Amino acid sequence: MDHIPTETTPLVVKAVSPPQRKRATKATSTHWLLLFFACYSTLGGYYCMELPSAINLQLNERLGSSYENWQYQLNLLFAVATIPNIVVPIFSGLLVDVFSLRTLFTIFTALVVIGQAIFSIGVSYSNFPIMVFGRFVTGVGFGANDLVQCKITTDWFKSNFLAFALAMNLTFGRLGTAANFNITPMLLDKFGFDEAQACWFGLVVALTSGLAVLVTNYLDRPESRAAAGVALEGVIETVPDSDNFNVDHDKVSCSDFSRLGTMFFALLICVMALYGACQPFLHIASDLLQTKYFPNDPIRAGVLQSIPDILSAMLCPIFGLMVDRIGRRSRIIGLAGFCLCASHLIIAFTDVTPVIPLVMFGISYAAGTTALWPSVSLLVPADRLGTAIGVGESALNTSLTVVPIIVAALSTKGSFLKVELFFATLSAVTVIISAYMYIAGKKSGGAMEQTIFGEPVEDEER
Repeated sequence: MDHIPTETTPLVVKAVSPPQRKRATKATSTHWLLLFFACYSTLGGYYCMELPSAINLQLNERLGSSYENWQYQLNLLFAVATIPNIVVPIFSGLLVDVFSLRTLFTIFTALVVIGQAIFSIGVSYSNFPIMVFGRFVTGVGFGANDLVQCKITTDWFKSNFLAFALAMNLTFGRLGTAANFNITPMLLDKFGFDEAQACWFGLVVALTSGLAVLVTNYLDRPESRAAAGVALEGVIETVPDSDNFNVDHDKVSCSDFSRLGTMFFALLICVMALYGACQPFLHIASDLLQTKYFPNDPIRAGVLQSIPDILSAMLCPIFGLMVDRIGRRSRIIGLAGFCLCASHLIIAFTDVTPVIPLVMFGISYAAGTTALWPSVSLLVPADRLGTAIGVGESALNTSLTVVPIIVAALSTKGSFLKVELFFATLSAVTVIISAYMYIAGKKSGGAMEQTIFGEPVEDEER
């Protein structure tokens, strides 16, 4: 699960800051050490969030559900993990002046670990309600934990390499997902683990990320910040994975909701459609690959299932820098939607090796997501960014809650045609809306086509 930040999410934590030293103009060794441990702290959460996908068919067999009923159960396990993050962005102000970043980091990481432990107990006893509750607890901790980690990273890298640092956050998250898709099937097939033991192994991975949190907290002490020239704790800003998101207006304001503009809401549709065609597909990819291409070969299916995340992990930093420098965001989003649509149609109607559509999928996923989120700051005034990001994050998680339920309703045993056509339709919606945004944007100055320097691209100057 690619949590924005996620691809992130807005969270507000304010504290009264003592006088601060002048911010450093270059990164120190402490910066890079903190970045590694801060990024690694997210890996365990991403690993655990995708576990039901990696053991999809095995869990179905363990619970003894019919195939149709299992589709609802499987997608419910993902839906309950995203539901908390529909609410968190809107009520983020509840944490103002209550906890420090380091305290929140510890609390939310503990929730991820506790939730994974509960889920593992549920799997061990084949108790689906306990599994659902565990996933809910993990979701609460996972979403909020991602926000705090993003804030710490932003504080340390505001003056240098912010785009790279935030891209590395996303890269580690995608690597955690890819590791799960590769390691879990291997544990089951080569080492004789059952589904419950694979889930307990996920708990161990989450605990290693918990240790990384403790190291990050140590490196993020006030005295360490002062010594490194980093601003002391003040405000958590709404910072998705782009250096364009560096704002102080981070509370969601209902009064600003109606003033966000048509272009912003068009962008929201693209967010919901593009992510809806990506992440829910990965949830069912293991089942699809084993059903259509590699019967009874979960290891090979897991390797191929990880292709989009591995590609995205490698390409997101590159695409992030590219988007900042060439602009053309609406066209990149549209091209990503087109290639994503083509990848789903190839899977639906051909028997060509799945490597081809999955590579297309991964490239589209990386390009689309890195172009989407920086666009918000170009479409919304600074005093409304908090509202915009809160609404955007809630919309994203609404999509990731609703789409899996629709996928479950469309699923039939032995065939994924209806599901793939649904994903292709969502991708096509992205293309149509991005075309509208490009045409409408040209009439209003083409903000989405600008570079990070505020310069229009060449074809818009003519």
